[in-house]
Amino acid sequence: MSVKIRILTPDPRTIETESGGPLSAALTNAGIPLNVYCGGRGLCGRCLVEIVEGRLRPPEMEERDLLNARQAPPGVRLACCIQVESDLAVRLVPEALLGEVQGLTEGILPSFAFDPPVKRLPFRLEPEEAAPPLLERCVAGRLKLPLDDLWERHSGPVLREAVRSPGDYTAVVFDNQVLLDVADGPGPGPAFGLAVDLGTTTAVVELVDLDRGLIAGRAVGPNRQARFGSDLISRIARAVRDRDDAEELRRAALDTLSALQARVCSDARVPAGAIYDIVVAGNTVMNHLLLGRPVRSLAESPFEADFLEMPPVEAVPWGFDVHRRAKLFLAPNIGSYIGGDITAGLVATGMLGRPGNALFIDLGTNGEIVLKRGEDVTAASTAAGPAFEGAGLSSGIAAVPGAVEAASWAGESLTLSVIGDRPATGICGSGYIDLLAAFLSRGLISTRGALNAAGGLITVAPAVAVSRQDVRALQLAVAAVRTGVALLLRRAGLAPSDLDVVYLAGAFGNRLNAANARRIGLLPAVDADRLRCAGNTSLAGARAMLLSRPARAEAARLASRIEHVSLASDPAFQDTYIRSLSFPESDAIDSIG
Repeated sequence: MSVKIRILTPDPRTIETESGGPLSAALTNAGIPLNVYCGGRGLCGRCLVEIVEGRLRPPEMEERDLLNARQAPPGVRLACCIQVESDLAVRLVPEALLGEVQGLTEGILPSFAFDPPVKRLPFRLEPEEAAPPLLERCVAGRLKLPLDDLWERHSGPVLREAVRSPGDYTAVVFDNQVLLDVADGPGPGPAFGLAVDLGTTTAVVELVDLDRGLIAGRAVGPNRQARFGSDLISRIARAVRDRDDAEELRRAALDTLSALQARVCSDARVPAGAIYDIVVAGNTVMNHLLLGRPVRSLAESPFEADFLEMPPVEAVPWGFDVHRRAKLFLAPNIGSYIGGDITAGLVATGMLGRPGNALFIDLGTNGEIVLKRGEDVTAASTAAGPAFEGAGLSSGIAAVPGAVEAASWAGESLTLSVIGDRPATGICGSGYIDLLAAFLSRGLISTRGALNAAGGLITVAPAVAVSRQDVRALQLAVAAVRTGVALLLRRAGLAPSDLDVVYLAGAFGNRLNAANARRIGLLPAVDADRLRCAGNTSLAGARAMLLSRPARAEAARLASRIEHVSLASDPAFQDTYIRSLSFPESDAIDSIG
């Protein structure tokens, strides 16, 4: 039987649902952001609603206890404890509504329901329930956990070690199924998680309060694998050549993350044992090297990954210093060179859920491109190399204090923006893009990349210059990305003008001048209002997956939905790449589209 629910505040409307189900499900299915932190199991007491009209069964003891603990006024109930049996009129309590998960300064983030896989849930045991053989059965009932997990698997010892007498306890539960920890009383809390962007050049670790969804701290540092080579091919070659080198690469990645974790935990005064969940977003090679998985197949035709996705695993056996039962989840890889960082980026932008045509470009050590045409999605990787991060260029440095991050003409003078407002000591990726555009506009560089300067060198600051070799390296990197975009568009039967939005992701996305990137051909010729500098979407997506089970499920769905294509096998690849080596005559046309 269908019943109607009138919502009086804050957004008046009427919804219909089938009788017999919980009110919380009816509200959330209608798109109302109700806080069902415990998954609607009557454990957290957060889904408060005021019942104005309607016939209800009286609350059970468990609901009354939670309402008393929340000091709820008369007429207020828990939506997950109400079975809808007749028409209702309800007012939504403001404190029970979720705001959006806010975006990071490094990247944009869509709205996902705040539903972290790891939750802290209180429960109480009476004297007759605290002794075997009723212990597992009673706790399973209190926490709505599968009994067989408590009885037969590893959660049983967790429970028996912690619960030795009746009283109040707090359980830490993963994915509403697995018991990770039990503490006396309200517990030391809160529970924390790590969102990790494991890049080829740079890694970011973010400490997140899983109870409230707040960022407790963030640390950034270089990937210690760099000593084995700045590019992925070099690292694969080392890992394939020598088993000891493969282990060294694994240890270097782990040491990178461990050092960043130690720093952020020290600053936030959070013990490692309070970390229960880790989400890593890295490219396919980084994911393999971090877990010590073989990478030979990534370097040999047909270039297949040893794995694309895997379920959450125990984090400690892989070398992480966290709670002994903490979970480790890797964002699913899409293909051999389209990794979990791109999956995380697509989660962060919400691109695959929006209508129309969209393009996603990640400019890191490699260039990854994802094109959505209606419901069809294709992805490709380009051999852009590390030039966009300043590696291998005469004055190239990372985006650190002293790096030129932006440049423009002020009359006849070149104005530089330097990170940290100090004398320039080098140029980072966004600075090189601005300088190329500036030099093209004044004829200091030809569209073919020739330098019209004495000695083949353009000085931009004392001891900081752009050489002919630098321009050539940047030409190759731009051409790789430009070719990938052109071929994917051509394959889909689209022109740049058909794109509704272009997302630009990457470590320097927020610093990038989109107009200058378009001028040198790095971005397709679309109107400026269609360009979105999305920043570090890898980290943003990892954080979303820490805080939202729907976001984590979305990552698994979209990774399997995308078609991974090889650009090199396209008959037009060679010709398109050669033509892409010349910079556009202007940013108004795409000469290779």
